[in-house]
Amino acid sequence: MLISRTPYRISLAGGGTDFPEWFKHHPSAVVSGTIDKYSYITCRPLSRFFDHNYRIVYSLIENVMDIEDVKHPAVREIIKFLGYSTGLEIHHDGDLPARTGLGSSSAFTVGLLQLILRLQKKEITKNQLATLAIKVERELLKENVGMQDQVVCAYGGINKVSFEYVGEEPSFKVIPIQIGMERKELLENQIKLIYTGKQRYSSRVSERLIANIVNKSSITEKIQLRNIEMAHATEKILESSKDFAEMAEIFEESWDNKKQLNPESITKELQEIKNFGMRSAVESRVHNERTSGDKKLWNAKWWKWRKSSRRWWWRIHRILGDRTQ
Repeated sequence: MLISRTPYRISLAGGGTDFPEWFKHHPSAVVSGTIDKYSYITCRPLSRFFDHNYRIVYSLIENVMDIEDVKHPAVREIIKFLGYSTGLEIHHDGDLPARTGLGSSSAFTVGLLQLILRLQKKEITKNQLATLAIKVERELLKENVGMQDQVVCAYGGINKVSFEYVGEEPSFKVIPIQIGMERKELLENQIKLIYTGKQRYSSRVSERLIANIVNKSSITEKIQLRNIEMAHATEKILESSKDFAEMAEIFEESWDNKKQLNPESITKELQEIKNFGMRSAVESRVHNERTSGDKKLWNAKWWKWRKSSRRWWWRIHRILGDRTQ
């Protein structure tokens, strides 16, 4: 039996520029980092003594003879793509719910590809693994997704990733961002992720963004080029800032850009949480300046704030009900 553990990720800057529809004609750069939450997959060959060839366990349990009868699209297409003909038993468990905007689908794809390739006794590089994951999601599954999730999940750590076309094929370059253990702990201590209880398919959410990119409007191009500038700025901040306070402005501008490019990605509840967070940040700014307290960081989908309080948690519960528990 083989076990894979693939990390989820959060996007810090440059999101939306990792779509081939964009970087085929423009520059591209994103900054993303993996977190200590994972997709776990166990995989083992299944003997012929069972009355099924494939046993797939996730939120459903599938016992089927023919690979074409497997309902889980990624499992079905990966097994077919890699040409694995022996029976398989696959179990998946995740630290966090699926479809919450943390790259869980790509983490699953990367992990399963790695396992089946190992069963086939094939060695693979991180670059090759990410490339295969991109092919599976974009070409085989026909998902409307970018390319940063697969790359970041395959490489791990905090990275700046640039994308471009080499001939007729999309390509990427990964530049690790080294911040050291102490600075890493400082950054982690300034981030809090709040689960909103909302789950949705990123492929559907991205349809509007891709349409705006294909239409080549001047507003879309201006925003996307600014997103790239902020990705480069984020890299410098991560490498040299003392307290990462400058990232708060980047997160705020990224939020506004995301609303313009793809309004459907920002729900009413997310906007309400964001507004509350910004009011709280303004109210605490004078206090922070007087006490040299920590700054507060904000990101487009996930609420990032250094210290929680009774008032803060009460307000989030009022907005989301019991889903924050």
